[in-house]
Amino acid sequence: MAVSRRHMRMRAAAGGLLAAVCAAPAPGWAADSGGDRPARVMSLDHCADPYVLALAGRARVAALSPRATDAYAYYAERARGLPQTAPTAENILMARPDLVVRFWGGAAQTGAMLARAGIPKVKLAYATDLDTTRDNLRKAGAALGARDKARRMIAHMDRKLARIHARRLPKGERPTAVYVTPSGTTAGAGTFTDRLLTHAGLRNMAAARGRAGWFPLDLERLALNPPDVIVTGFFDSTARPDYWSIARHSFLRRLFDRVPVIRVPGRLLTCQAWYAVEAMAQIQDRLAELPGMLRPQQTAVTEGP
Repeated sequence: MAVSRRHMRMRAAAGGLLAAVCAAPAPGWAADSGGDRPARVMSLDHCADPYVLALAGRARVAALSPRATDAYAYYAERARGLPQTAPTAENILMARPDLVVRFWGGAAQTGAMLARAGIPKVKLAYATDLDTTRDNLRKAGAALGARDKARRMIAHMDRKLARIHARRLPKGERPTAVYVTPSGTTAGAGTFTDRLLTHAGLRNMAAARGRAGWFPLDLERLALNPPDVIVTGFFDSTARPDYWSIARHSFLRRLFDRVPVIRVPGRLLTCQAWYAVEAMAQIQDRLAELPGMLRPQQTAVTEGP
C-alpha cells in the first residue's frame, strides 16, 4: 500500500504541476522576430541537440539532452555551459519551453503531455538518406524561425556533396569497404551508413551481399574476401571494445594491419545529420592517399544536389 500511495502522490504532484503550467501565461517568443521565433527551445535527445544548437543558437536554449556534451556529440563544445536535463515530464514542464524539438526523446506519453500543456513540438524523422536530412533541416528551420539558415545549410551540404560525387570512380570500379564499430557490428543496405559509404565512392560489401540493417561482422567472409579498405566509427568515443566483442578478435586486428583503415570521428556519424558530408570528405581525403581509389582532383565542379 505504501508504494501505491507514493505512486498516487507522485501522479497528483505531476498533475498539479501540469495544471499550473497550463494556467500560466506562455513564456513568450523572441520580440525581434515578429512572433516567428520561440524564445525558449528545449531538445529532448542528443539527435535533436545539434538542430537546436545550429538553428536556434545558445541564447534561446532552455535545455539540451543529458548527452549533449558527450564525446560523440557533434556540438559538444558549443553545448558546454548550457542546461542539460533528462526529458521527463516534470523537467520539461519546469523548463517552460516555447518549443520542444525531439526525435525519440521522452516517454510514450510525452507528445500527449505537451499537447495538454499547450507546448508546441517538432518531431524530426529518423533518416536513412540525405533527403530526410534535408527535410529535417527544413522542418526544424521553420519551427525555430530560421528558414533562411536552414536553406543555407542545405545548400552548403549539397555543394560539398557535389564535390564529393565528382571524385568518385565509376560504380564498377569503386573500392570495396566494410564498416566496423567497437561492438563488432557492421551496416548493410537500408542504413544511413551504407548511403554514406556510397556517397563517398565506396562499395559497401555487406550491402553488395544482400545484407540489410545492422548485424555482426562475418569474419569468415572477411578472411575469404577482404575489403580494399576498412572504415571505422566511434572508436574515438568508446574507451575500448567490449571484452566479448568481435572487434577484439585477433584476426580482425591482423586485418587492420594489412588493409588501409579510415577512422571517422564518431561525432560525424551520430544521428544521420547534415554533417555526414564531413565524414564523406574525410573518407575521400584518406582515399586520395591510396592509389587508384579516386578520380584526380578537379579544379572546377558543378555545384548541386
